[in-house]
Amino acid sequence: MPPLVGGIRSILEGTDSIWKYWVLHGVVDGWDGGDLAVLEPELNALAAHPSASDVAEEVDLIARELLGRLRARG
Repeated sequence: MPPLVGGIRSILEGTDSIWKYWVLHGVVDGWDGGDLAVLEPELNALAAHPSASDVAEEVDLIARELLGRLRARG
């Protein structure tokens, strides 16, 4: 498990959509499927129930993209 998971979970569960997007795009996007799987619950929540600001910042889209990559691995 990547050492940053706890901090990343806190960000993804927070309200700063810009930060969520950049963490998903800049950090999590580089993870392999095994590491990505540890964030599956958070990615599912962002994809299924995004806030208005998450939608505006396309957090839901990148969460769906990452989930698709995870499921393709499966």
